[in-house]
Amino acid sequence: MPNKKGTRTAGQCWYPHASADGRTEVFISPAYSDSFDVARALAHELCHAANGKPCGHKGEFVVVDKALGFQKPWTMTPCGPDLEARLKALVEEIGPYPHATVDQLGKEASGGDKKKGTYLLKAECQGCGYTCRVTKKWVVEKGAPICPCNVQPMAVDLPDDDDGDGEEDLPEAA
Repeated sequence: MPNKKGTRTAGQCWYPHASADGRTEVFISPAYSDSFDVARALAHELCHAANGKPCGHKGEFVVVDKALGFQKPWTMTPCGPDLEARLKALVEEIGPYPHATVDQLGKEASGGDKKKGTYLLKAECQGCGYTCRVTKKWVVEKGAPICPCNVQPMAVDLPDDDDGDGEEDLPEAA
């Protein structure tokens, strides 16, 4: 799972206050398919769950993480030699993780890099070239933005009709 910095997050632990049934929920990223990596991520998330309350990667979490055999940095889940041996033995006993990697960016399914989309549409003044971005909602509900230079409506390229009514979704001119 990508996090806010764009790096891959191996797992997440959600505490009882966030779950409708009042239980701790642990998720492992579907981007991971290596049995050892999944076991290591699960062990790390269970250290969060063992605390029973959010404390990030400090305080009580570090005590549990260290006791299990993880090493610094606490956010990256590097195993100490004993924990690594135990997890590898467990993986060997259980067998391979029955899961194929899910490519979160869609590269594998599309056969190449998938361009990241945006909800913002480009609006451009035909007179001076001034540009800005606007959502389709505002163009449909209120009309195209007005250029600050010549006080004229700007041109907006709307995407194909996506509501299935066969009509362009622009307000009628007044």
